[in-house]
Amino acid sequence: MSSRPISLDFDTPSPLVELDGWHALLADGSVLRASFGVTMDASGSTRSVPVLARIALDPVDALATGGGGACARLASDSTLRCWGPNTSGELGDGTVMPRSGPVAVVDLGRVRTFDVGYRHACAVTPSGEVRCWGLNDTGQLGDGTVVPRTRPVRVTAPPLR
Repeated sequence: MSSRPISLDFDTPSPLVELDGWHALLADGSVLRASFGVTMDASGSTRSVPVLARIALDPVDALATGGGGACARLASDSTLRCWGPNTSGELGDGTVMPRSGPVAVVDLGRVRTFDVGYRHACAVTPSGEVRCWGLNDTGQLGDGTVVPRTRPVRVTAPPLR
């Protein structure tokens, strides 16, 4: 992630394609993350100021956020990159290490669509298979367990009754 502030000209047509939580997807495929920094004026007083930082990422065509984390689909190959706290494996990189920059979701490949929830995420592959990862305390990953997963697992449909 670049620490250099980004300037947007709000007097021209908006470059914004999608706004999701603290993240924005721009028309050029770049992703910005909003946060707050502290600045000091000439009198020595400090105040919080909004800061936009560009995420170091190839152009993307879709973005989703939730529970502090975010994922984006690369426009070039439809694979996912995720970043955030990763307390339950919600980044899908096989770890629970926090990541300030994007990491690839392992064992997934290309995706048609995806979404990010509270400390978990799910994606649909080109073949229509649904795979999820992250927090699973209420069975939200759909794999028949309540075990958190740091890598994508296949969603299994419950038996018909």
